Amino acid sequence: MRQRMRNQMLRMAVGAAFLAFPAARTLQAQSLRGVGSVGSTRSLPSERLQSTLGSYGSYTTAGQFGAPGGGQGYAGSDAWRPITWSANTPSPGVPPSYAIRFRTIDSLQFEKRARFAKLRESMLALSGRVRELQETSLGPLRVGLREWMFPFPLQDRPELGYGFFSRMDLVGSGAVDRELFLAPFTVEVQQSLGEARFLETAEALLFARSLPAGVTLDQFYDPQLAALGNYLFNNACYVAAADVWTILVNRDATSATRRRGLALLLLASRRLSQAATEARESLTLAPGWPDNLHITGSNLQDVFPNASDLADAREELDAQLALKPDDADLNFLMAYMDLFQGKWPAAEERLARWAPQDEVAAHLLARLKAGAVDETVRRPTLSALRRVTEQLTGLEEEPLSPEGRARLITVLQTGAESYEDHMRLGDFRFFMGEFSQADEEYRAAHKARPEDPFSLFALVHAAFANGEYRSAIRYLEKAFALEPAWGLYEFRLQEFYGEEGEYRRQVADLERLVELRPTVADMRFLLAYVYYFSGRYADAADELAEVLHLQPDFARADQLLRLARLQG
Repeated sequence: MRQRMRNQMLRMAVGAAFLAFPAARTLQAQSLRGVGSVGSTRSLPSERLQSTLGSYGSYTTAGQFGAPGGGQGYAGSDAWRPITWSANTPSPGVPPSYAIRFRTIDSLQFEKRARFAKLRESMLALSGRVRELQETSLGPLRVGLREWMFPFPLQDRPELGYGFFSRMDLVGSGAVDRELFLAPFTVEVQQSLGEARFLETAEALLFARSLPAGVTLDQFYDPQLAALGNYLFNNACYVAAADVWTILVNRDATSATRRRGLALLLLASRRLSQAATEARESLTLAPGWPDNLHITGSNLQDVFPNASDLADAREELDAQLALKPDDADLNFLMAYMDLFQGKWPAAEERLARWAPQDEVAAHLLARLKAGAVDETVRRPTLSALRRVTEQLTGLEEEPLSPEGRARLITVLQTGAESYEDHMRLGDFRFFMGEFSQADEEYRAAHKARPEDPFSLFALVHAAFANGEYRSAIRYLEKAFALEPAWGLYEFRLQEFYGEEGEYRRQVADLERLVELRPTVADMRFLLAYVYYFSGRYADAADELAEVLHLQPDFARADQLLRLARLQG
């Protein structure tokens, strides 16, 4: 029964559709992001279109665009309504839901997907520096993009509220605006993270070595230090991260974000009394303290790079409390941990016990009882949802606006004339599963702008979807010649599709062909490309290694392999 009810909720609408997972985290619809129609294959494309734009038959014949019977269609601008979270709010007694917004029928707008290309280049340079040392290190290092962006933003953002943040808040989208994390990574900041001196310092701290000659941490700018602190934390270099964050606190001891960051890092490095002091200070400095404090973000189990490290810190705190059961700081820190690990009854009980003699504990207890702690903090992410969000880039398109919908309807009625309209219509046809027609539109866009790489890459995807692999390979070579840095763009092939099943079948078809022709290097490269832009970096790396084994001078494969290893 529960499965049937959930499937009914998952019927995807093209304008903005949701995949719901039972979990203990609520999300605001206006900040949700996502890709592909994962798990939503029950309704046909024509059914989804009818629920969003009106009769599908009308569009394919460029006829009437009203609803059946001559009524006002959903395409009418006055009929457009954004989907709100209230429509997905659980009933009393029903657990909250996760939700992921899926691809819309608007253009992918590829130019937006190079937003963090400079940062990716910097990470690729760092990856090259550490790869040789990593082979002899105790464990694998994380050298991906998002590790620089959480658990804290680069700048103080009071509107975020008080809490600790994880990849889920950036990619899966939680109850916070991800732009507060992404916007500070300007091109200038990304370039500063690629400076040789900064990368040498990051490498030294990762491997617990001395800093480069003449370099001190105090020489770096605040955004560089904040990003470095995040990165070290996400690689479990807690002591080094605490040293970095200490400099930020020394520069501005009135920043609640910096004091909170230092508290987390001191906790992770098991300097517990100091962690308790910083946690208290960060609360008293937080916006809205004490009566309007809002606690948000993620459960600590999602925040820590390794759940075992969090468990070890808690075990150490338990041991110290056993020796000093009346220590006010240790008791406060345990209540603080309980709160951010979702153990709210335990947190409430401990805070109540100490409230008469601890003003900060008393105010924190009041906010907990007042419901000022978001549900996103209560439980860690379900593994099923975590697997889904691993496919997401965090840069997925916004829902189609009324203006965008109106323009699409006009193009469907009159035909496309401009490059932009051909691309938009091509995306629309592709989304609806009309891959041959999508190919025609992309060809027209390419004819309008022969030197534009985006239409060529779109042609790669359409040829792949049509099973025309030789054409896809040919387009791919031309497209990479125009935009060699394409691997630095962020998107997922799944974003093109209205049906996940269609995407999976097409990938399986190409996989079977590669199995039959294992020595054809360019065919393997096409499969690696599909894997790479599906978020399957490890699979892409395996295929690219095979390509280079077959054809050692395949420069594109070598470049994409380095990027796949960087992210996989």
